[in-house]
Amino acid sequence: MWRSSNQWFSLLSLHAKDESGQPLRLTYRRGSGFVEVSSRCDSRSSLFRAVSCKPESIKGDVGWDPYNQLIKGTFYLLNKKNDCAIAFVNGIPEFVRKPGNPFKLKVFQETDLCHNSIVPNSSIEASTGTILQHNGNIAEGMSGQGQCSPLIDIKVEKISLTIVHELLDEEDLFPLLQSSIDNTQLIVQILPAKVRIVCTMTTWLDYFDSEVTSWRHLVNPVEVCIFCHSRFLVDDRDIVKHVAPLYFYCRTKELDISLNEVSLDILLFVIGKLDIAGPFSVKSATIIPNRCKVENQTGATLLCQFYSQQRLKIAQMQSAYIRLKHSVLADQVSPPAVSIQLGFLSSVTTAPIHLSLSETQTVAWRTRIVSLDGSKTYPGPFLVIDIARNAEDGLSIVVSPLIRVHNETNFSMELRFQRPQQEKDEVALALLKKKGTLDDSMGMFDAVNLSGGLKKAIASLTLGNFLFSFRPEIPQDLLNTGSSLSVEWSDDIRGGKAVRLPGVFDKLSYKVRRALSSESVKISFTTACCTVNSSNSCMGKLHFLIQSCTRDVPIRQPDDGNEHSPVALKEQKEIFLLPTVRVSNFLQSEIIVTLSDSDQVTTTFGNQATLSSGSTADFYANPAIIYFNVTLTAFSSSCKPLNSSDWVKRLLKNGKDISFLDVNLDFGGGKYIASLRLSRGRSGILEAFIFTPYALKNKTGFPLYICTPNQKPLPRDEMRKLLVNLSPDMGLYLPPDSITSWFLKSTKLRIHLLEDHICETALDLNSLSGLSEVKLDMDKGMKNKYFTKFGVAVAPAFGEVPAQLVTMVPRYVVINNSEKDIMVRQCYLEDDMASMIIVKSGQRAVLMLCDTINRREFSLFENFIRKHRSSNDDLVLFVQFQLSGTDFGWSGPVCVASLGRFFLKFRRQRLNQGSESNKNPTEFANVYVVEDGSSLIMHFQKPPSVKLPYRIENRLHDARVTYYQKDSSEFEDLPPDSCIDYVWDDLTLPHKLVVQIGDIHQLHEINLDKVREWKPFFKVGRYEGLSSHMLPNKKLRNDKSKVVGLRDLIKVGYEVYADGPTRVLCISEISDSQKVDQAFHSCGKIRLRIPHLAIHIFELKKVDGSEPSVDTQILISRLRDINMDALFTDRQKYSQISVQSLDVVPRWVGAPFAAVLRRHHLPGDDPNDCILKIVIILQSTNSTVRHVKYSSIILQPVDINLDEETLMKFVPFWRSSLSESNKPSRQYYFDHFEIHPIKIFANFLPGDSYSSYSSAQETLRSFIHSVVK
Repeated sequence: MWRSSNQWFSLLSLHAKDESGQPLRLTYRRGSGFVEVSSRCDSRSSLFRAVSCKPESIKGDVGWDPYNQLIKGTFYLLNKKNDCAIAFVNGIPEFVRKPGNPFKLKVFQETDLCHNSIVPNSSIEASTGTILQHNGNIAEGMSGQGQCSPLIDIKVEKISLTIVHELLDEEDLFPLLQSSIDNTQLIVQILPAKVRIVCTMTTWLDYFDSEVTSWRHLVNPVEVCIFCHSRFLVDDRDIVKHVAPLYFYCRTKELDISLNEVSLDILLFVIGKLDIAGPFSVKSATIIPNRCKVENQTGATLLCQFYSQQRLKIAQMQSAYIRLKHSVLADQVSPPAVSIQLGFLSSVTTAPIHLSLSETQTVAWRTRIVSLDGSKTYPGPFLVIDIARNAEDGLSIVVSPLIRVHNETNFSMELRFQRPQQEKDEVALALLKKKGTLDDSMGMFDAVNLSGGLKKAIASLTLGNFLFSFRPEIPQDLLNTGSSLSVEWSDDIRGGKAVRLPGVFDKLSYKVRRALSSESVKISFTTACCTVNSSNSCMGKLHFLIQSCTRDVPIRQPDDGNEHSPVALKEQKEIFLLPTVRVSNFLQSEIIVTLSDSDQVTTTFGNQATLSSGSTADFYANPAIIYFNVTLTAFSSSCKPLNSSDWVKRLLKNGKDISFLDVNLDFGGGKYIASLRLSRGRSGILEAFIFTPYALKNKTGFPLYICTPNQKPLPRDEMRKLLVNLSPDMGLYLPPDSITSWFLKSTKLRIHLLEDHICETALDLNSLSGLSEVKLDMDKGMKNKYFTKFGVAVAPAFGEVPAQLVTMVPRYVVINNSEKDIMVRQCYLEDDMASMIIVKSGQRAVLMLCDTINRREFSLFENFIRKHRSSNDDLVLFVQFQLSGTDFGWSGPVCVASLGRFFLKFRRQRLNQGSESNKNPTEFANVYVVEDGSSLIMHFQKPPSVKLPYRIENRLHDARVTYYQKDSSEFEDLPPDSCIDYVWDDLTLPHKLVVQIGDIHQLHEINLDKVREWKPFFKVGRYEGLSSHMLPNKKLRNDKSKVVGLRDLIKVGYEVYADGPTRVLCISEISDSQKVDQAFHSCGKIRLRIPHLAIHIFELKKVDGSEPSVDTQILISRLRDINMDALFTDRQKYSQISVQSLDVVPRWVGAPFAAVLRRHHLPGDDPNDCILKIVIILQSTNSTVRHVKYSSIILQPVDINLDEETLMKFVPFWRSSLSESNKPSRQYYFDHFEIHPIKIFANFLPGDSYSSYSSAQETLRSFIHSVVK
């Protein structure tokens, strides 16, 4: 059939016929996509053509013959009528787009085999899906030949594997993953020279969802068909001499994967525990479902008893974790619950509160205080209990009081509580230290031993119907006065009742503080003041800001068993005592800040402070009117006082929702300025930041003088006298390693280098972006013109204000990390020693470079680069190194502007006869050039900190090897049976090694960077011409013995292999392994077929009440016709992955695009081409470096449509790796790597920010908007 001139044929049955005796044949019927069986003869519908599978081939020798053995003799079947191919879809032959499924032809020598052999030898090897899909036919066919072919038929109903997690100190097991295999049928057929195994099963993978305490599908049930076989050779004594490799074929039906945050955490946790990868940062509440966090926010001790008889004791304002020993898999007779009590000084406790843990709830509970013997009870405090579940902590229980007062001032506060319309002497007093907290639960325990109006006053605090006032305790040594101080009480405040704030406070919007655990919190403010007196005279007033955070919580009655009874609400409240103004000094100098309520400062008590650079101070100024005054102590200069009334007018003009206001501070009559930014913090305090737009930092190691371009330069002697007390309007003096604020308005600077000479350069601060550099020319009175360069980096100085920190560092730095001193000089100068510097061990030095380069020979490419390069380009500046105090010469040149690791060689200049130093004629070092900010730092290390890049091995027994770098004059010899480390003599010369074997005048150039197999130096076909030119003189050419010896040179060759990061050049004779027949020996075949893969991504949506979270689908990714083939030989490993189609479709409601990713069809594209194809060939080697001989990635044009909201939905899936960074990584060497040109048509739709976004989502959104503009 294959040699016939007629390409079309029909497929007839040898036995099946119709009623008229006509044989049945395969045919195509219009309107049907299936391969039909009919006896009707249609010249076109019943004709087929075999199209051979094309073998892989690429340019170059990559050894594709073994891989092409997989498809040798395979073909595709095409119908003449519809021009479609045949493929098996779910076990049924159908007509599909070309190419279809590959087939193989089996010719039987005996016709009897055709009746009984349902499993031919090659049909299954050809990956045909017919046999694998019909289990009944397999068993029936094999049983027919059971007498000559033994078989084993195994059926298993169910196999289950559960992966659990066990804590080291616990006995409970936590279920994680469960894999189940159902309806397994395994048939093993044993033939005289082959073993076949056919297996069919249904499998799935589940993960355990602790929130609903049930298993959920991670991989939905999928039918899997597996076929494998192996051949073996048996001698006459029935002993197996050789077992051939295994052939493995697997095919699945539709594979459906569902992924959410819980399943992702469990998968990554298992992967990390099995040490496959990671470990990863996962949410521990997912892994340990019965983990519970208990937080005590009261001032008493919290006692908890859980349903499993576990007890927990937590001190005031503390939290603790407990793992409940109840197994989530066990059936519960009663729902889980917790008992909560408060204790005080081991004398009294509150009655237990019993709450269910099975539902999310927030309740307020009025407790009763019980004596230890239970004989007496007293009214107790209200407790607010929040029970919730979250991904970070699992089950969370927060116990908080009903009323809390926080003191966030710098004074200790005396608090006074009373009932409305109560006598003044019936009050409750409490002392609240600075940064302390007081709550009503502490007062109710104290009221046990009280009676009368005092007890009622404390009870009013718990009920929320109270008046309170306060006054600060001021130490006597705070003022330098001999008289005593007294502070009056503030006005009575009804539970922190809100009032409208005056002045600038009311016009600036503020950030809300989330004090309580609920999001439905109301924020209100009020103010109060206390008068400070000294000897019956008023010294001033201290004003305080009071913030109240309230929320409504339902009250649970202890004896009310009806859950549907009307709910009464109670107001939970937190009160914060705060200063009114907080000032931060972001200047690089000390300042004095004074706040007053008039332009004439009469008193500064509590409203004046000296702030060093970077410090913060609190002020208690009148919020209605504030006069702001700043003094620079270094210059004894004060700004013009600023009035907050002017700020209010500006804010009224700008409109509403203004979060900040910038004001200029003029010093010296406007000669130099600073900025003041006003804003409301999270607690409502008026925050004032004092800064300059730019601050200058000098890390160059040189003293600098900076001024404006229009400023007249000061004489040299006068400049040095004024540097110490230089006014800002005259310029700026920057000593080394100092930071100074730039007070002048001009952003154009002139930088002077103050040394034995004066040089300058210009710098525009507004034009800086990222990393820049400036060049300063130096005049040393020499012929050569030297210069130095400073790297300039600009970065935000502080997050709260728009201040930039401009850092100047030396551009080129040498650091000596070796134990000996080194000398460094610039290359290619007329006077090489003029630029030489000595760098001591462990020290650093700044490079001074020269513009005048000695005339040397440049290549055509170098001349082109030098002609078109920028005047500031340093790619032609090179330096050399020498070991100080030794007889080693200078190293090769290293470019100062090239990043990376460079290896240097030092040769001895004098070799002494009989000296021990002759054993080491060369020494090595490495220079690691890194970019640190704006500096290029050359780290010199001797001995090298890493392995050398090359090694040369001479495995010849009677011939020396001479080698040198191409275009170099330094020759080296390597004796027989020896090896030596090697680095390039000159990094600017070609990276090729020239090799000569013995006395034969035949030079060979070898690329040491390219790994290659053994190759002979001399080809056999050219042997006749070797004797005419390879011997050094005519006398040797006439020596027949020498000519005969040349035959052995044909056996000499070389190979380059990788030994870690080192490339090894090995020169040797041909080995025995290379003399043997290099025929193809298969080691194993693996084939995997997945017709359809669907990956569903779900996000967790929280619902109100006690209902569990609901999974909402975000998107679905579909991959069709996934083919994975692998072939393992004793020399290479072949792998190929192809995907026919790929689509990613969003599923969330409101998605703006119909598809996130899909194929883009261009005119002339073949729709039958795979959208993705990856081919990798690994070379078998004993080295630790993986040798990738060939790799190719082909991706068809795709459309990518992204929107911001879809990206935000994937942020919760981000997990970082916790693996150690110093762990050695796996190294790969790519001999051939290609990525075909990829066309991506992308669209991006930005979105809005939502209050529900997490910090990670806001970070990603900021990054996206900084990139996409």
